[in-house]
Amino acid sequence: MEKINALINKNLKYFDFPKLGFEELTIDHDMNKFQSQKAKIENNVPCELGMYIYTNASDNKVLYVGEGNLQKRLIRHLQKIRINHSQESSRYYFFFALQIKMRVLFIKASKIGFDKKRLQNLECAYKLLLNPIYDQMVMKNELYQGIKLDLDKWDN
Repeated sequence: MEKINALINKNLKYFDFPKLGFEELTIDHDMNKFQSQKAKIENNVPCELGMYIYTNASDNKVLYVGEGNLQKRLIRHLQKIRINHSQESSRYYFFFALQIKMRVLFIKASKIGFDKKRLQNLECAYKLLLNPIYDQMVMKNELYQGIKLDLDKWDN
């Protein structure tokens, strides 16, 4: 029953991510620290298929949930702070505008025996449970170039 309650509760502190098999890394999305943070990802995140959750390191608000090649995806999100490609997609603008310290939780698909399809389903389930700020902003069409990202306005 405790596990079910943890999944239903949208507050991240009730999820025991280490027990679920997630690893954790803090990344400083600061343009001036790009090279050191890229090296940190390369040294600590496997180049394997998996799922990841970005949270604000200061208050644990869930910012973004994604899946794919873990190392490549995290480096791609980090690269978005260097060049503003916000006309290309809302995701570019989101990561470009959010130059804060972030906590990344990630799990390898091989660790839980998932293929790509099951991993995508897991990603969808976590998006529904955690209600990431990125998804909320996209749904309300409030993520576009020129808007100041005010994380206090959004809640999970």
